[in-house]
Parts: sequence; C-alpha cells; structure tokens
Amino acid sequence: YVTNPTARASPYTIAVPVFLFFPAASAFFSHQPVGPMALSTATIGFPRIGVKREMKFALEKYWAGAIRQDELLEVAQNVQTHAWDLQAAAGVQCIGVDSTLYDQMLDTTFMLGLAPTRFKDFTGLDLYFAMARGATGVIALDMSKFFDTNYHYLVPELEGDFSCKNPNFIPLLEKIDRAQQQLGKNKAVPIIMGPVTYVLLAKRDLALAEAVDRLLPTYGQLLRKLQQLGCPEVQLHEPALTTDAGAAAQDVYKNAYTQLAAVGCPIDLVTYFDDLSPEAYQTVINLPVAAIRCAVVVRTHRCRSASGVQ
Repeated sequence: YVTNPTARASPYTIAVPVFLFFPAASAFFSHQPVGPMALSTATIGFPRIGVKREMKFALEKYWAGAIRQDELLEVAQNVQTHAWDLQAAAGVQCIGVDSTLYDQMLDTTFMLGLAPTRFKDFTGLDLYFAMARGATGVIALDMSKFFDTNYHYLVPELEGDFSCKNPNFIPLLEKIDRAQQQLGKNKAVPIIMGPVTYVLLAKRDLALAEAVDRLLPTYGQLLRKLQQLGCPEVQLHEPALTTDAGAAAQDVYKNAYTQLAAVGCPIDLVTYFDDLSPEAYQTVINLPVAAIRCAVVVRTHRCRSASGVQ
C-alpha cells in the first residue's frame, strides 16, 4: 500500500518500463486494501523514421530537389499511418500521436510562431527547414544534446521581449484529425512539448517564470482547439522535471499547470529519462492534471565492506 493523504483524485502512471495507468488514484493512494485494478496501455512516443527509413531518404531527396513538398508530406503521412496501425494492432488503448519532419523541439518553435527574426523572409516548410539547416546568408538554430540521450535538438531562441505573434496550429490539428479518422477519437492522443521544459531548453533573456508566462496563452489556445476536436486527453511532456533545473522550478510548474488545467482539456503530464526528486514528486502529485506518467528508475549501488568485498 502507498500512503499519500495529499494525493488528488486523478489517475497516476508508473513505468517500469511499460507505462501502467491507474484509473483511480483515490483507491491506489489508500490505507485500505484494494482489489485487482484494471490497467490501460498507452504510448508516449514511437519511432518516427519509418520501418525502412523512409523519412530519411525522402528528406534527402527533398533537400536535393528530387521530390516536391507534397511528395515529402505524403511519405511522412504514410509513415505515421503505419506507426498508428502497428500500435493499434498491438492493442494499445491510448496512442500517442508522435511524428516529426525533423525535430520535436523545432516543431514546437514552428507551431508557437517563435522563429528568430533572422528568418523573417521565410514561410511554411521553407521556414521550418531554414531553422533546421540554415539558408544562404542565414545561420541555422544551434543543436544541443537532448538531456542524456544521443539525440540532438534544435535550440529555441526566445529573443528579448518575445511573444507568440503568429502561432500555426494547422499541421498538428490536421495530423490529429487524420489520427482520429484512423484510430477513433478515444484512442488518438496529441503529444506536445510542455512549456516549462521548452523554455528551460531554450536560449532566453527573460527569467524562467516570465518566459513561461509568455507561452501560456498560446498553449491555452491550442488546448481549446484540441478539446474541440474531441481529444480524450493531451500529453504534455516535461522531462525537465527530472533535472536539477526542473526541481528548482516547482513554483513555475505549479503556476503553469494551474492555468492550463483551467482550460478544461484533460492534461496527461509525462516525464522520463530519470526519477523525480522527492521535491518534484510532491509538486507533481498535487498538480491539477488528469494523469501523470513517470519513469521509475531502479539503481543498484556498489558497497565496499571493511573486508573489501563488494
């Protein structure tokens, strides 16, 4: 039994390594014996490159001018469709709608309308790939390691007194609509990088709390649109919660998720890569979100006795 009298009545998830969904936290966090629980399955990501690396080859052809933009997007949609089919066939109940043309952090920058001013002459996919790869006379965004993985992301640049002036939700909303048509509205779950992790990974001039506050109205608009589409929940990914910087930003997380929860769209808060610290854990379990998915990392420690036996 787990004793936690402060836990809210919302579902919780533990991952070891499969993410398990507890539908009744009020029963799970209890002094009383509980019977067998019904567990649901969900994915928080899926390989994006294609079974035969279709996206890699399509991108290379597109950059070489060998295929058109609509042909690139057709390959991307076919890869997405196949990925969703695989997960549905495996019996996954909540399928995270995960895909990208290049990088999920770049997707977020593009969606929020936060391209640096040096890209002002670009639009659409030309803007997207100019930020990714640069263009004549224009330097690309920097790349940096994504936490402790070998994956590298494109670092957002939140210039000066920035604002989300021209957000573009259309690519995401169209993808969710296609996923819903294929899977059903009750299975297709949007995946979005959370606002606090996004800011913590960005270059910025403003303090963390103020920078996050600048994003919240736009995140709120997006949640409303996804709610209108009938999404059962929205995954907001906050892997920075497992870091020292995230642990030091608990007030920022509380403020951000209090505002976002007020929209009324169920939020599934997702963390990974490491355990939550005790401080972060206490904050997370009291956030007004519909579900929490977190990784449980089991570590073994080597001890040396007085006799030298390890």
